[in-house]
Amino acid sequence: MSVVRINTIVVGIDGSAESVSAALWAAGEARRRDAAVRLVHGFTMPVGAVPGSEISAGDLRNALHKEGQAQLALAAHKVGAQYPDVPLTTACFGDHPVLALQHTCEHALFAVVGAHGQRSFPDTLLGSIARQAAGHLPCPVVVVRRDPRTDAVRMRGPVLVGLDGSAHSDRALAFAMEEASWRGEPLIAAHSWLDFSEWYALSVGVPISEQPLEGREARLLSEQLAGWSEKYPDVTVHETLRAGDPTPTLLDIAEHSVDGLRPPSLLVVGCRGRGGFRGLVLGSNSQHLIAHAPCPVAVTPAH
Repeated sequence: MSVVRINTIVVGIDGSAESVSAALWAAGEARRRDAAVRLVHGFTMPVGAVPGSEISAGDLRNALHKEGQAQLALAAHKVGAQYPDVPLTTACFGDHPVLALQHTCEHALFAVVGAHGQRSFPDTLLGSIARQAAGHLPCPVVVVRRDPRTDAVRMRGPVLVGLDGSAHSDRALAFAMEEASWRGEPLIAAHSWLDFSEWYALSVGVPISEQPLEGREARLLSEQLAGWSEKYPDVTVHETLRAGDPTPTLLDIAEHSVDGLRPPSLLVVGCRGRGGFRGLVLGSNSQHLIAHAPCPVAVTPAH
């Protein structure tokens, strides 16, 4: 059963500069599609902080709530100053940040978080949020990363999607095509493969023929892309085939692009994959993408 999405983008706010950057990025996306932005803060009571303390549990909760509201107000002020035409609301929850996002993003277009956080978002996306986003959030999650060469978030450029023929990457492709259409940008459809049989042959020095494998993988990519150009005739698709590990492949394309295009402004992957992209399960490979990609990374949910 398809999910009816409301025209709202949810953003996790924790008081860090990265979360404010995420909010500004989300507001830019919202303005493209006449959507609203909802800023969300979550906090939990420190374990063991109350016993022996002069402050009561109730007073501590009130103080944390007040601090969260102040962080939301500051982020809202900065978003409103730059995007005064984007509808904006805030919500503060006395709950774990992941649950706070869950409360508000069930039917959202997508959720947005910064690549690094503090306090209420401990360990950043590479910790609690990244490991739980795909498994606990019912909508796509975008991790806003800066280009290390410019220390700025890329706002223009093609959308890059990692594909492997699985249903999970079909959902990533759907999200990527829609994003490319909204942005007026081309789509780079990247497919990479490295079967265990190929890996073993290479490890023992046995030469393998790439031609039959490349033909097979090219057909797989073409089959997965079939019909999408009719649905999005405004999106030019650039197909890219590369043998090898998918993670460095995607990072290389995100850094240098292909076919003379500008570097991508968004990298999209499914929460799980198979074949060459079997490692994209929000495990080490996908965490590596989130940690090192020079552009925002979107992870689409399993269902």
